[in-house]
Amino acid sequence: MAETLGRRIMAHGTDVSVPPQQMARLDGKCCNGNMPMNAMEDQNDETLDNSNQFNNTAGKPPRNLSVMRHSCSSAWLSEAEQDLGIMNLKPPSANDSEFQPVFRSGSCSERGPKQYMEDEYICVDNLNEHLPSVSKLSTSGAFYGVFDGHGGIDAASFTKNNILGFIVEDTHFSAGTRKAVKSAFGKVDHAFADAKSLDSSSGTTALTALILGRTMLIANAGDSRAVLGKRGRAIELSKDHKPNVTSERLRIEKLGGVIYDGYLNGQLAVARALGDWHIKGSKGSSCPLSSEPELEELVLTEEDEYLILGCDGLWDVMSSQCAVTMVRKELMQHNDPERCSKALVKEALQRNTCDNLTVVVVCFSPNPPPKIQIPKSHKRRSISAEGLDHLKANLRQNPRVNRRPMASLKEILTRRPVAATIRLTVPAGGARPAPPVGPALGQYRLNLMAFCKDFNARTQKYKPETPMSVTITAFKDNTFEFTVKSPSVTWYLKKAAGIESGSSRPGHVTASTVTLKHIYEIAKVKQSDPYCQYMPLESICKSIIGTAATMGIKVVKELD
Repeated sequence: MAETLGRRIMAHGTDVSVPPQQMARLDGKCCNGNMPMNAMEDQNDETLDNSNQFNNTAGKPPRNLSVMRHSCSSAWLSEAEQDLGIMNLKPPSANDSEFQPVFRSGSCSERGPKQYMEDEYICVDNLNEHLPSVSKLSTSGAFYGVFDGHGGIDAASFTKNNILGFIVEDTHFSAGTRKAVKSAFGKVDHAFADAKSLDSSSGTTALTALILGRTMLIANAGDSRAVLGKRGRAIELSKDHKPNVTSERLRIEKLGGVIYDGYLNGQLAVARALGDWHIKGSKGSSCPLSSEPELEELVLTEEDEYLILGCDGLWDVMSSQCAVTMVRKELMQHNDPERCSKALVKEALQRNTCDNLTVVVVCFSPNPPPKIQIPKSHKRRSISAEGLDHLKANLRQNPRVNRRPMASLKEILTRRPVAATIRLTVPAGGARPAPPVGPALGQYRLNLMAFCKDFNARTQKYKPETPMSVTITAFKDNTFEFTVKSPSVTWYLKKAAGIESGSSRPGHVTASTVTLKHIYEIAKVKQSDPYCQYMPLESICKSIIGTAATMGIKVVKELD
């Protein structure tokens, strides 16, 4: 396979072998720092058809996040924003045309709370140093990528090792970098399907940044994210491809897919990914799970200070602005992108992320970001005595206008501040002031006996020991609210099939069988869940059948 592909792209100091004629084309036609922007790209970029473009060339699994926080702690934001002086963006200056970026990067990858590490990444700060077999490029170049795998590491590793080679060897590279990058994603996806020694049912998101001179091209397929730090302001350069996003939902439904509880066909938490061929089916066929990336291109200026590439393990617990603020403060202290990436990973772990963590920080200057002084505003606004009397008279004459601010004020005053959101799995009818309920609720001084009594009453219709998912909202006044969700589809399927776990090789080894009647009964139960109460029963059944396939459970009309 390695001989067929003829390329190996590895991170951090590993030699990269690319045919000289391809890099000569890169050097002579595409990497001239004086070449105008419109000469590098074909502006009439057309959407590639997966069924025709790649035939001749070689999801996230469901997870329960215990805590979802998207704001910085006071230690970060109050002090950091005061020190950094985040202000509005300036218009481009004359010096921007003379700006030449200098690439420095740092990375950090941690397994986190998961059992296995399935992430990969690549950092190439200088293409000249990593491509010794070809002539030197006439301009600076760099390439970075984050690949968040699921269902095994095979897809992420294969993509990391081959994506850059597919880009520079593409026939469109000399005329249009956008077409080359978009085409490379599909070629890597199809080449992975043909790799017989690898598990084609594994999958990965793919987020890459290709920089040639001052031009940076971001390509993303999945829920990883690229964020640009622009004088302390966070600029998101990619979209999270979640199934519930409106544009992705419409595309999925148009291709016959369903979204169940926020998951594509009840199986993946992403709408775009490479690999996952047990879901995509045969090559060339239309599928709701797409490998086509979305592209974002920009020209770097002096205001563009650094780029953050991260998997969803970071963004699930941290906002883009929080990450940019943290990195800028760290760079002002020690100017080390490696330590910045480690600080982001450490903060995400402290916020109880439930996924692997991979972060790459890329700086565009050898110097730390400057401290920005915000000029104090001297503008004052006031109302004259005559105007104030006129306003009071209007309020007295119009009782409707007078009531509206009072109603909103009452709503604000009665709003209870939330102390925490707690997610637990408690057996039906088995809530007691013991672990896990006792410690989880006790730290917020909640009424344990009241919760246990109410929970047991709500779940008495289920069989004892049935695992129920409960989400508790704890308020700062020591009161609480909670919602109860029925057991997961996988739990019901294992019970119906009489097995303890699914197949280790779904699609190859069948763990057990269930009937269509089992599927129907499970769908009737799940239809009462908040996420499914407006879904047709047929769509829920299709989603459950898809989940059964990923577990290696065969669905039959009747048992023999």
